[in-house]
Amino acid sequence: MGAGPYPAGGRSSGPCRSRGRAAGGNDTISKPVVVDGRVYCGSHAGVYALDAASGKVLWITPKGAVWPPYNSPAVADGLVYTGSGEDSHLHAFEATNGKPRWTFATDGEVQGAPVVANGTIYFGSLTGTMYAVNAKTGGKIPAEYAHTDSG
Repeated sequence: MGAGPYPAGGRSSGPCRSRGRAAGGNDTISKPVVVDGRVYCGSHAGVYALDAASGKVLWITPKGAVWPPYNSPAVADGLVYTGSGEDSHLHAFEATNGKPRWTFATDGEVQGAPVVANGTIYFGSLTGTMYAVNAKTGGKIPAEYAHTDSG
């Protein structure tokens, strides 16, 4: 085990796992992401932000804002992005306080982690559709790719 509140090796969710249980008896269901001294992770209780040095919970998404975030969040330009397996939306939250910024409806559960590049979020739904969304506004970029089985 490494020094500090986060074990090296061990479970990938570290304190996010224990914080999730402490806050609502729920287990962490995404791998953590560390950006600018904060750890972001998802659990059945929502998305958490913790101080990387102390493990202190900085914020938890408002109840019902995202349920559950089946994927690791993406963090870029002051926003945290995560998809939901229950409501089929991609959600954006302010990284500093967890305040919801926008949501984007999809055609199915969002279970893969979103990726942010050049102001665009790329992610897919379980129906096989890939999306490109403006990272600041949540507006759809005219590029939708449907997966078709060739078998």
